[in-house]
Amino acid sequence: MPASTKSSVQQKYLAWLNKEPREVLLAPDKSAEYVPIQIVQEDLLEGYKGQTKFEIHLYQAGEGWWYGSGAIHYRDPVSKEWLFQAGQAAVPKSKSFNLDFPALGAHILLNACKKIGKRFGRDLNRTTELRIDMADNFNNIGSIELGSTTDNKRPAPPDVLAKFKSLDTQTQQLYRNVYIIPQDAEKG
Repeated sequence: MPASTKSSVQQKYLAWLNKEPREVLLAPDKSAEYVPIQIVQEDLLEGYKGQTKFEIHLYQAGEGWWYGSGAIHYRDPVSKEWLFQAGQAAVPKSKSFNLDFPALGAHILLNACKKIGKRFGRDLNRTTELRIDMADNFNNIGSIELGSTTDNKRPAPPDVLAKFKSLDTQTQQLYRNVYIIPQDAEKG
């Protein structure tokens, strides 16, 4: 494939992948937004022309819950490489494993697909952006920015205020980037 054609395919793919989800619903308890499973499945078929595979690696029972993990494999339309994203989920136990297992699989798939891109719900329920600029190596953090203005900050919860004075300087700065820390907590 000529470079200009490959670039055009890549641009179209990235534009498709970075669109807002086609449909977003509110969870029954109104705590979070999500993309319905049927929309995710349709978008997987559309975007990857049926070249996807989903597998559940693990499922196990917990106290009142089923926990599982799995992966969605998809063929990148530009590079033609097979890629994958892992997902995890837990669902409450009911009286029937025959009902619980499909729900667990759907939640694992939704969790894995979110990691593919915005179209699958990657940016839903995010209140702040996390951007980490690394310095020379992974041990030295150049700058960490959680939110960009004080408008994004919220009051620090009591547990954060209680331990704030005992934290190292770098960790204190992380908390300052997220929370509003009163001066009396800073002085101790």
